[in-house]
Amino acid sequence: DDKMRAERSSADHPLGKVLFDEKGFLREYIYKLKDEDRLYDIFQTFQLSSQDIERITRAAKPLFDLRRVRPGHQITMRFTDKKELEYFQYDISYESGVVVEKVGEKFESKILTVPFTEENQVFSGVIENNLYSTADDIGMDYALVGQLAEIFAYDISFNKELRKGDSFKILVKARTYKNGIRKFGKILAAQFTNRSQLYEAYHFDNGNQAGGYYNQKGQSLRK
Repeated sequence: DDKMRAERSSADHPLGKVLFDEKGFLREYIYKLKDEDRLYDIFQTFQLSSQDIERITRAAKPLFDLRRVRPGHQITMRFTDKKELEYFQYDISYESGVVVEKVGEKFESKILTVPFTEENQVFSGVIENNLYSTADDIGMDYALVGQLAEIFAYDISFNKELRKGDSFKILVKARTYKNGIRKFGKILAAQFTNRSQLYEAYHFDNGNQAGGYYNQKGQSLRK
């Protein structure tokens, strides 16, 4: 029945996760590479011929050398009902991957750009112990802590002057990729209250330069 079919469609494999169709044919294999892995050995596990492995490697090489695959990166393989590889993907980074597909009797490659959505996100917190523990409490990336300290470096000594009860609020652009990875860009605006004194920063980009941060009076924070 449908329940049994659904349960059969996905299974754990010693090397990763395998997906089957309703007829029990292997359709997709997803795996995150480990330190000791060799891509050639994984291909052979699925009975790819040495000739096909060479053709896949050669097709990918103008875009990415598959001999340079690294641990922690994911591969995806899809098969026909004849157990032939028709699609291979190696995630070069969270932003892109190289794809090798079988088109007719040959393999062709392309770079795949991972789709993403963007939105503005606000983080705010009150310091209890230190800035990093507060960032942990609110799910704020450590890279944003570094940005915040750099923005106000001319006004606040983050190593000596922070006190319990100091607070901050930032506005940052967040990018969420389809693979679930979330990355943050430059802080767009920030407020920091240190020893009851409020400091503010607003990022301004004039187009031709990297831009900079200015206070509410339009004065540069770099002194």
